[in-house]
Amino acid sequence: MIKLSKNALTILEQRYLKKNDKGRVIEKPEDLFRRVSKNIALADAKYKYKNEIKKI
Repeated sequence: MIKLSKNALTILEQRYLKKNDKGRVIEKPEDLFRRVSKNIALADAKYKYKNEIKKI
């Protein structure tokens, strides 16, 4: 589990975590970080680092 300050959690909830159609947060910070990491890795795979994608 990632330790974040209360302020950091508030910012993540307000700006970055996925929400349902009623505006309730449906994602944990760990899920957000995983989602972002995956998308960065996909971009790397598409443009460069194709041989190193699993390591990344």
